Amino acid sequence: MSPAYNENIPNSYEAPLRSEQEMLDLILTVARADERIRAVVLNGSRANPNAPRDLLQDFDVIYLVRGSSEPFRADRDWIGQFGELMILQLPEEMGDPPPSGNYDAVYLAQFMDGNRIDLSVYPLERWPELKNDSLSVLLLDKDGAIGALPPASEASTSRPQRERSAARRCHRGQPSATTAGPSKKWMNCAPAKYVG
Repeated sequence: MSPAYNENIPNSYEAPLRSEQEMLDLILTVARADERIRAVVLNGSRANPNAPRDLLQDFDVIYLVRGSSEPFRADRDWIGQFGELMILQLPEEMGDPPPSGNYDAVYLAQFMDGNRIDLSVYPLERWPELKNDSLSVLLLDKDGAIGALPPASEASTSRPQRERSAARRCHRGQPSATTAGPSKKWMNCAPAKYVG
């Protein structure tokens, strides 16, 4: 028995897809307006000069913030300023049992127009461990704390980037191992929360 068609469930492609420039402008506008956000880094395929462009590529963004990322985790409505949500996943909270203590705010969001943002919010103090991701482009540095980055290349990615990549594969419904070799630790790919 197949489920009945429900015309009240929105079609994600009815809204016009915002362009790459519109999305980047929005990402920067939000960062400039929020004093807690001190720097913005774009990484992943959109930062890769060798990656073929795809209309549905996600935006892998890091917001580096003053202080803790906890206020961003606590306010789940915060992500709505990027657009009307279709699906929101919080991979840091998808474990069983959920994590306790201090962890970063990570949002995997798909919006009604089809755009996707994988947004990680880290304290600025974590930048030294994150900067080893060679697929990074500095978009904003309010305090000059980040400094110049080398041109984006496919040379290396950091552990947090590999973990976000694994989470994205989960987000796309693909099983994913978070470590290599025979002792692979499989990610908990809990179903996404429907927002709408």
